[in-house]
Amino acid sequence: DLVCMVLKNYAESLRHGHKLIYQSLPRLLTLWFENGGSLMPNEQHKINETMRSMVRSMPTYVWLTVFPQLVSRICHTDPETLRTLKDILVKVVSLHPQQTLWSFVAVLKSSQGNRSKPANEIKD
Repeated sequence: DLVCMVLKNYAESLRHGHKLIYQSLPRLLTLWFENGGSLMPNEQHKINETMRSMVRSMPTYVWLTVFPQLVSRICHTDPETLRTLKDILVKVVSLHPQQTLWSFVAVLKSSQGNRSKPANEIKD
């Protein structure tokens, strides 16, 4: 429950300004990815809903600051977290292809199936 509150507060701070985006957003993502799948189902759902809300409310360019961190977690083991991550990646790649495709292609061409399969699903 504490993790949910911390993530919500990070998300709320980012809605009010981007002055500390290089500290807040990577920390928020680290907490989300590290706790994704290890919490109770209702808490996990709250966390993913917070992230989906952020995707809807924040400008897409904000996600460019953490795009490498997002791509590196494309093989996350929790299905709901992975689904939310895919939604973020689809939105960012579709709206900013020149800035994102060069790093996304590396994952598409990965020899590791657990990395290339989700990337190909995003591409399609």
